[in-house]
Amino acid sequence: MPRLEDFQAGKPLTPELERLRDGVEERPEASQEQPEAAFDDLERPLYDEERKELTRLVASAGWRVLERLMERTCATLERSAIVLSQNDPLANADAIARGWAYFGMWKDMRKQLQALIDEEVKALKRSAAKQD
Repeated sequence: MPRLEDFQAGKPLTPELERLRDGVEERPEASQEQPEAAFDDLERPLYDEERKELTRLVASAGWRVLERLMERTCATLERSAIVLSQNDPLANADAIARGWAYFGMWKDMRKQLQALIDEEVKALKRSAAKQD
């Protein structure tokens, strides 16, 4: 039990407080996870571990949130292009073309991303089937 004299003398109450007073930092043990993959070789195929992570990511609630945000962005770009088309379309030809182009690029990007994900998940299933 701490005593008043110890408190007045500045003695720490616990070993954790003593380390804090002395400025000793506790470092968590090094993680056993692999370091993040470098983007130096974008052409290499994904490793099976990366494909498993991708599968977990797509199954997570966070992925649904991301999909919702991407869909909202797509809808916003489409509405913007529609509004531009309705207001004096002959005077705004360049802006209208740009608006529809951005909408089209965003929509294509989403399709390509989904196709890439689907292909990587299929590749993981093929790899798992080969190992069985």
